[in-house]
Amino acid sequence: MMKMMRIGVWVGSAVVAANVALLSSAWASFPFPLPGGTTMVTAPVKSFVELRYRNMVRQAYDISCGAAALATILDYFYDETFTEQSVMDDMTPLGDKDKIEKEGFSLLEMKHYAEKLGYVSNGYRLDDVQRLAELQVPVIGLVNARGYNHFVVIKGVVEDKVYLADPAFGNSTRPVDGFDQEWNGIILVVLHPTKAGSSTFAMDARPSAQMNQLIQILPRLAPPFNNRGPGEF
Repeated sequence: MMKMMRIGVWVGSAVVAANVALLSSAWASFPFPLPGGTTMVTAPVKSFVELRYRNMVRQAYDISCGAAALATILDYFYDETFTEQSVMDDMTPLGDKDKIEKEGFSLLEMKHYAEKLGYVSNGYRLDDVQRLAELQVPVIGLVNARGYNHFVVIKGVVEDKVYLADPAFGNSTRPVDGFDQEWNGIILVVLHPTKAGSSTFAMDARPSAQMNQLIQILPRLAPPFNNRGPGEF
């Protein structure tokens, strides 16, 4: 995300995080009585922040949404072991460092980095939000977040809800109609040549599609799309 976004997101997040840390320390061991007796049992309780950012990589910088989104797919869909920082360090040499520091990583740089790791990757523009349900894999999407272009992981579509892993705001859902207004139709697909990925992370009860299946599906869903972002969209 762009630098002005950092003020609104991270200052607010710092206040929330401080409050949650206080609650978390108080609630880490929450005692409660068993029915019919006085015996107390202690149960661990996860903090709000842990739950919100569960099974995803949270962005640490205002320009790192793309790196965090890509790390989320690599780690939690394909069971790799990347960090946001390692992705940033390895991906920066693939683009213009000065431009990256001002605008963040581009779709093209993310594609090239995924290919460098041995994945098959390409950008597409879909003309209908409902087509996301046909992919059976999580993808990286470009959305408008409070006036700023921002990369998120689109985990899947279930009925009338779009499930997101948002590097800035955590796991969330959007109504399909509302998400259609925020999203510009652009996605980055990252496919492993042999792994099908986790169907649980993808919010899809069906087994995740194999690479050769998706390569056949994608051309009829949308034309390939290569461009910069988020800064230049």
